[in-house]
Amino acid sequence: GGSLSLDSTYVSLKIAEATTIGYAYLGDGAVKAITSNDDVATATATASGVKVEAVGAGTAHITVSSTTCTNYTTPSSVTITVLVTSIDLSECDISASDGTYVGTVFDAQIKVTMSNGVELEELSSHALHYYDSAACANEIAADDVRDAGTYWVRAEAMSGGRSSGHTQAARFTIEKAQLMAAYQGESISFGGTPAGRVVVTGFVGGETTDTAKGYVAPTLALPETLCRATNYQLAPSGGAADNYTFVYQAG
Repeated sequence: GGSLSLDSTYVSLKIAEATTIGYAYLGDGAVKAITSNDDVATATATASGVKVEAVGAGTAHITVSSTTCTNYTTPSSVTITVLVTSIDLSECDISASDGTYVGTVFDAQIKVTMSNGVELEELSSHALHYYDSAACANEIAADDVRDAGTYWVRAEAMSGGRSSGHTQAARFTIEKAQLMAAYQGESISFGGTPAGRVVVTGFVGGETTDTAKGYVAPTLALPETLCRATNYQLAPSGGAADNYTFVYQAG
């Protein structure tokens, strides 16, 4: 037997970072870790050491004690002093994914990641702001990120939050959805006039020809003269919509 004596430890972490501090006697399974300020850092005693996780900015003191170590007659304790600093968003990465118009607010699957690979949760450390250019001069409300086009987003610190500064702007594009304009075909009596009805399908988000932004219907050009007992292959053309492209099917 012998007495247990270990040096105290100082650790500097940023919010959301974690580290494990190993001590030789932890294998005895009789170690306790007590945090003095668990809203700054938390501590868990494990077989490989004391796992320290940074929660909020400030200083925490963690007391690591051994109560019944087999190889020591004198239990002892050490103190881990943890200084937790706020997240500097300028050191974080931000990514966003492209997609296709869905008729509702677009989810670009935005991720903000620290240099150690830890992904930050929105609202706990930052807020997302959307813009119409890389210069980030004209902000767009999150609810307006829905129309086809190119957008930029960056994570920015919230007042009184857990971070400072902002990330670079990540670019993402919402592509137009696709509409199918089809001529259904028809048979008419000699001397009759074709209806030339074009059916448009493929609207998303519950939109219709009446509600799709900027919608102009495709048209069908009919032959100037129709001959008896003759088949004609006719395809629609034209049409426009802010958030859709057209493909055409003849009939």
